[in-house]
Amino acid sequence: PRNGGNDTIDELEARHGALPDTVEQITGSGGRHIVVRLAPGMAAPSKLGPGIDLITNSRFIVAEPSMHIKGIAYGWEASSSLIDGAVIAPAPAWVMSPKESPRTPTTPQALKLDPGTLANLASALTAIDADDRDNWVRVGHALAMLGDDGRKLWDDWSETSSKYDPADQDDKWASFKPTEINYRTIFYMAREAGWQKAPAAVALPAANESLLLSLDELSAKAATVKWQVKHLIPDDALGMYFGASGTFKSFIALDHALHVAHGMEWMGRKTTPGQVVYVAAEGGAGIARRVQAWHQQHGREQAKNFHVCITPLILSLSEHVEALSASIGQLTEAPKLVVIDTLSQTFHGDENSATDMAAYLRMLNASIRSRFLCTVIVIHHTGHAAAERPRGSSAILANVDFMLGIYRTDPDALSCHVEVVKQKDGDKVMPQLFEMSRHVVGHDDDGEEIASLVAGWHDMVGSVIATAGARLTAHEQAIMGAFGELTESFESTLRQALYDAMGEAKPDAKRKGWGRAMESLQKKRLIEQTAKGVWGKVRASENAQA
Repeated sequence: PRNGGNDTIDELEARHGALPDTVEQITGSGGRHIVVRLAPGMAAPSKLGPGIDLITNSRFIVAEPSMHIKGIAYGWEASSSLIDGAVIAPAPAWVMSPKESPRTPTTPQALKLDPGTLANLASALTAIDADDRDNWVRVGHALAMLGDDGRKLWDDWSETSSKYDPADQDDKWASFKPTEINYRTIFYMAREAGWQKAPAAVALPAANESLLLSLDELSAKAATVKWQVKHLIPDDALGMYFGASGTFKSFIALDHALHVAHGMEWMGRKTTPGQVVYVAAEGGAGIARRVQAWHQQHGREQAKNFHVCITPLILSLSEHVEALSASIGQLTEAPKLVVIDTLSQTFHGDENSATDMAAYLRMLNASIRSRFLCTVIVIHHTGHAAAERPRGSSAILANVDFMLGIYRTDPDALSCHVEVVKQKDGDKVMPQLFEMSRHVVGHDDDGEEIASLVAGWHDMVGSVIATAGARLTAHEQAIMGAFGELTESFESTLRQALYDAMGEAKPDAKRKGWGRAMESLQKKRLIEQTAKGVWGKVRASENAQA
């Protein structure tokens, strides 16, 4: 129910008819297990809609007399206890489909590494004892994911042992499953044995090429700068958001990250969409309600490409950075954005030491930014005496590509503004205003509200331009008139009002008219989406303030 399951059931029953009278269980968290029998030779999807999972014989459920972690017992619904002889009804026909023929298992495609990483692996192996059979098996298993390249590395290293046996080598290699152990395990083993990674060599041009660029060549290279957020956040860069406590910096960073995950414009600027990784070292599991509230405000389904780490990591330690990098490497595609929230929770050392801070940022640069060619943003605090700069060594400013400061607009208001402090590859934009809105995402066991703030950007200049003497078109008037005296209205109601006003226009023309009118009304700060499928009128006071 907490994920919309009851609504989905109502929709399915309205479409297909009532579910059969069958065995049902109430879970310890207030959910429902509706048990039906799947016909032989038939299969079922894993999900029927929001809040409805189908669990088949390859999985399991927890049942009476188990106790939930909250201390509430699972129990069969009064009239459908299996213990009392209740019979499980057949699954409705619309749930089932014929099973597909078994497919021949496919061998995972080997991971191809760049020559530099392969050379580092070969160097790391020199520090590991090849005579130790446990080491030998573990190394081979870790290299299996690299295919032929991994096999060659394993063979060359194994031949340094007096126990080398080619036949045993072949048999053991055939037993490895390529995806079980990551190749980065070898770096962990090598460091434990005292190995240190050599600094990366700079690739020099060929003898017939020059290190020097003409001004035309330099201009051409400068024109190829790519942006994660157009003309604001560069792509493939390391940057920082900083602000004093209570300036809503984590909410701003989360708003940025979720706009990227959904491919939405942020602060009115185009973003490069893709996978996002958010290291919530300070917020922990509480970030879940912030994410839920954001999706509630924007009326969107949960982002499938937004990934959160709540494991306490010290990213000034190489093994912790490598662990994070290895986890990111297991994603289906490289991330476009990685957010570290915050520096103080992921750093062990002296913040005032230029050496310590530079080493921390270099490690993030090398193991995260450089490996995945993504943008990395570190969130940091200000000092007590100087709110205009990040706390700690001046090496921070020198080692980042961009830096944004976040400042509270008014101590008594839920608002802040964002200023560009450093921008290596572009012009500094004017300060941007954000306001926080409160969203209730649920209730706890005592019935008290579970709520979170959500950051919302206000285009101050655009709003003034759009609303100064702006007149509504006939289409916009139809939509605004549909609100009547109400401050909120369902999207279906507003859409129908416009379609009625457009009379005999073709369906495609109506759809385009709807899109243009809604976009215009939002730019004029007259309406905003308040929930999925629900729009609200912006209060006159807010428009005047903008």
